Amino acid sequence: MNLSPYIKAGYSILYLQSVEEARCEGNILATAKELKRDVRIWSYTSGFADSDGGNPDVTVDPQEALIKIKGEKPNTIFIMRDFHTFFSNPKILRHVRDIASEFSQQKKTMIIVSPVKKLAPEIERDVTVIEFDLPKKDEIQKIWNSLYTPRTDKIGKFSSDEHEKIVHAALGLTTVEAETAFAKAIVERASDTTQPISKLVMREK
Repeated sequence: MNLSPYIKAGYSILYLQSVEEARCEGNILATAKELKRDVRIWSYTSGFADSDGGNPDVTVDPQEALIKIKGEKPNTIFIMRDFHTFFSNPKILRHVRDIASEFSQQKKTMIIVSPVKKLAPEIERDVTVIEFDLPKKDEIQKIWNSLYTPRTDKIGKFSSDEHEKIVHAALGLTTVEAETAFAKAIVERASDTTQPISKLVMREK
């Protein structure tokens, strides 16, 4: 998912719908690095922190958090975890609408990361919703390579055709699900080398 055009174009509020919070945030951090933007991450349980956990700020109240980011410096991306849960609060909605009109001029972006889509009607036109796709073939291939390479002596070699089937079998899974399915298949293969890895992965899927 390429977020760079949205941020460059001055979109104030993005809503990334994804069950893969870590992968989603990794994409945001890579984009921030490319665009030379600072990143602050907020959660209801711990408040703000930099992407490496530094500069903590225990502002956990969602309304105070929005007031704080409105006053922060330009060229900053704010990741707001699960912020959709507060959209029943009229004060929160008012702050969100203010941010939508202010941030594009300040080169600031608020990115809500949530596993579900939940928007109040008042802010539907202020927020750009993006469904964060499941990992594609090349990402699945990298996960498989990271697990398979150091274990070739235990589970044997595979043909290029079987490699293709293994990766294809994991398409449609999240990165965590794919890694778990691969790891389990490797364990099972180690105890029975007659079992094709691709079938083991498909069975787990």
